[in-house]
Amino acid sequence: MAAPGRVAPTPAKNKATPANDLLERHGADAMLEAGDLDGSAMWKRIQRAVEDLQRAGPKSGEAVH
Repeated sequence: MAAPGRVAPTPAKNKATPANDLLERHGADAMLEAGDLDGSAMWKRIQRAVEDLQRAGPKSGEAVH
Protein backbone atom coordinates (compact mmCIF):
# COMPACT_ATOMS: atom_id res chain seq x y z
CA MET A 1 0.00 0.00 0.00
CA ALA A 2 1.31 3.44 -0.89
CA ALA A 3 1.79 6.17 1.68
CA PRO A 4 -0.91 8.86 1.78
CA GLY A 5 -0.48 11.24 -1.15
CA ARG A 6 1.61 8.75 -3.11
CA VAL A 7 0.65 6.43 -5.94
CA ALA A 8 1.57 2.77 -5.56
CA PRO A 9 3.88 1.54 -8.34
CA THR A 10 2.40 -0.78 -10.92
CA PRO A 11 3.72 -4.33 -10.45
CA ALA A 12 6.12 -5.39 -13.21
CA LYS A 13 3.87 -8.29 -14.23
CA ASN A 14 1.11 -5.78 -15.10
CA LYS A 15 3.47 -3.72 -17.28
CA ALA A 16 4.75 -6.63 -19.37
CA THR A 17 1.53 -7.41 -21.23
CA PRO A 18 0.90 -3.94 -22.71
CA ALA A 19 4.59 -3.63 -23.58
CA ASN A 20 4.56 -7.02 -25.29
CA ASP A 21 1.39 -6.10 -27.18
CA LEU A 22 3.06 -2.90 -28.39
CA LEU A 23 6.15 -4.78 -29.53
CA GLU A 24 4.06 -7.39 -31.35
CA ARG A 25 2.07 -4.72 -33.21
CA HIS A 26 4.82 -2.22 -33.92
CA GLY A 27 8.10 -3.93 -33.05
CA ALA A 28 11.08 -4.90 -35.16
CA ASP A 29 9.44 -7.95 -36.75
CA ALA A 30 6.27 -6.06 -37.65
CA MET A 31 8.31 -3.24 -39.19
CA LEU A 32 10.44 -5.72 -41.13
CA GLU A 33 7.34 -7.49 -42.47
CA ALA A 34 6.02 -4.09 -43.59
CA GLY A 35 9.30 -3.40 -45.39
CA ASP A 36 10.34 -0.64 -42.98
CA LEU A 37 14.03 -1.40 -42.43
CA ASP A 38 14.69 1.84 -40.55
CA GLY A 39 11.72 1.22 -38.23
CA SER A 40 12.88 -2.34 -37.60
CA ALA A 41 16.40 -1.15 -36.72
CA MET A 42 14.96 1.49 -34.37
CA TRP A 43 12.86 -1.10 -32.50
CA LYS A 44 15.88 -3.39 -32.16
CA ARG A 45 17.84 -0.52 -30.58
CA ILE A 46 14.94 0.19 -28.23
CA GLN A 47 14.74 -3.47 -27.24
CA ARG A 48 18.50 -3.63 -26.50
CA ALA A 49 18.27 -0.44 -24.43
CA VAL A 50 15.36 -1.81 -22.39
CA GLU A 51 17.22 -5.07 -21.79
CA ASP A 52 20.27 -3.10 -20.60
CA LEU A 53 18.12 -1.05 -18.22
CA GLN A 54 16.50 -4.18 -16.79
CA ARG A 55 19.80 -5.90 -15.97
CA ALA A 56 20.52 -6.26 -12.26
CA GLY A 57 24.07 -4.95 -12.65
CA PRO A 58 26.84 -4.22 -15.13
CA LYS A 59 28.35 -6.92 -17.31
CA SER A 60 31.78 -8.20 -16.29
CA GLY A 61 34.33 -5.51 -17.11
CA GLU A 62 31.68 -2.94 -18.08
CA ALA A 63 32.34 0.64 -16.97
CA VAL A 64 29.84 2.16 -14.54
CA HIS A 65 29.08 5.89 -14.69
